[in-house]
Amino acid sequence: MHETQPGFCLEGGKGGWRLEHDVSQTLLKATLDSVVEECVSFVGVDINICSEVLLRHIAGLNANRAKNIIEWREKNGPFINREQLKKVKGLGPKSFQQCAGFIRVNQDYIRTFCSHQQTESAGKMQGVAVASSAGVEVTNEKQGKKKSKTAVNAVLKPNPLDQTCIHPESYDIAMRSLQSTELISLCYAAASCELFYIR
Repeated sequence: MHETQPGFCLEGGKGGWRLEHDVSQTLLKATLDSVVEECVSFVGVDINICSEVLLRHIAGLNANRAKNIIEWREKNGPFINREQLKKVKGLGPKSFQQCAGFIRVNQDYIRTFCSHQQTESAGKMQGVAVASSAGVEVTNEKQGKKKSKTAVNAVLKPNPLDQTCIHPESYDIAMRSLQSTELISLCYAAASCELFYIR
């Protein structure tokens, strides 16, 4: 399609050129959705900067879950790792399993966000505190009983594999593979040094 003016896209084909308005809107929407879903599946989506509309195109997510992810992000700050998705309302184990491989957590963005937060809070406290409701106990003042308690992660650690298409279920295998590859590289390096030394 070639855009000539806003609202007037031309489509070339066997029958010649047609205006966008002559194309079936249902077919146009389905085709565009298909292209977006293919791109999302191939490239993935940065969970900390993507829109709600884009999130809807990820397997396992629907409009409600996408909205809840955006709300969680606005309330708690950026996602540090994929595991935090499990804290999002309405995103259960099955949904997490389906969407996790398509979601990316860009570590550079987190560092930039945290350094920005650190600059804003300089003088108030040392270090960076990422706003999070994790571990907060809400009590009912009249009854003195706990309403809810979220599991506490002492330290939220970024995982470099969260930037990749590797699914969290395969992290152990990926890490073992990386470690053995690193070990093999070290062995080759050591062997080449020994050969060099012998000569």
